[in-house]
Amino acid sequence: MKDKLAQQRYQHRQQAVQLHMAQELTDRTRYLVSKICKACDVTEMQLFGNLRLARIVVARKLLYQLLREAGYTYQEIARIANRHHSTIIHYVKTPIDEKYIPLLNKLRRLSTKWEKKRLSL
Repeated sequence: MKDKLAQQRYQHRQQAVQLHMAQELTDRTRYLVSKICKACDVTEMQLFGNLRLARIVVARKLLYQLLREAGYTYQEIARIANRHHSTIIHYVKTPIDEKYIPLLNKLRRLSTKWEKKRLSL
């Protein structure tokens, strides 16, 4: 009985996350999400879900950092991530582990490249 209830809750959460992603993500955000998911080996469901595995937390941190650098407010990022804005502030203000700095820089270049490509159209 408990397993069935847990499975229903999980499916409901998946549907809610998918609906949220469809409504809130802009082209640039979708691009960043896809690149971060690929680089960190996580799914979009994990990125916007509640799991707190280290690689998923790092992926969220990278996403929030890049969105903040792109000019998004904490409230906008919170709406995109379906989280409270104070959670976003915590993620952005906590330093990134040094071993992830090269990945962050690579993602920054990709984000800049996407912006230039969009402006040239």
